[in-house]
Amino acid sequence: MALTNYRVETLNGFNFISLKGGTTTESGSALTTFAGPAGQYDLVLGYFDEDDRTFAQLEVKLNGVSLAQWTLTQKLGLISVVSKNLVRRTVGVNLSLAPGDRIEIIGRESPDEPARVDYLQFIPVL
Repeated sequence: MALTNYRVETLNGFNFISLKGGTTTESGSALTTFAGPAGQYDLVLGYFDEDDRTFAQLEVKLNGVSLAQWTLTQKLGLISVVSKNLVRRTVGVNLSLAPGDRIEIIGRESPDEPARVDYLQFIPVL
């Protein structure tokens, strides 16, 4: 995965990417190329939605086309990286993917929330 402004962070037993450590209100991206067999897939993103005063934003694109864009506003009870704040969001359903397709995660942090992303999962549709 090619990272722009995103950095690898480890906290509370989790390894993930984050915009923490740069300027506040920084934007960044993580770009990967699909290497699995061609077929239909659901695309799931795992990210941390922390209880903060200001809210980060995430967007996922497939070959430059936006699949989903949202603001991290859930109130899950804690302001730290813990399993309770790890959210699983389906960002694409029954997508036709082929080797070489480009998936990009774009994060826009807020002063309190660094747009932390844990995983991207490709689930074959049977």
